Amino acid sequence: MNNLQQTTNEKNSVVILMHDSQAKRVTVEMLPQVIEYLKNQGYKFESFYDIIK
Repeated sequence: MNNLQQTTNEKNSVVILMHDSQAKRVTVEMLPQVIEYLKNQGYKFESFYDIIK
């Protein structure tokens, strides 16, 4: 979470890659906090493919 906060600070847009696997339980556990933090910072969620059109 600290890394996310430091690297997204005052950026207009960000792309965040989060790996999903049996061994990476932290990804699933942190996702609600990540979404809440980013929404509170004013970010909106869009499909990557919609953005690059």
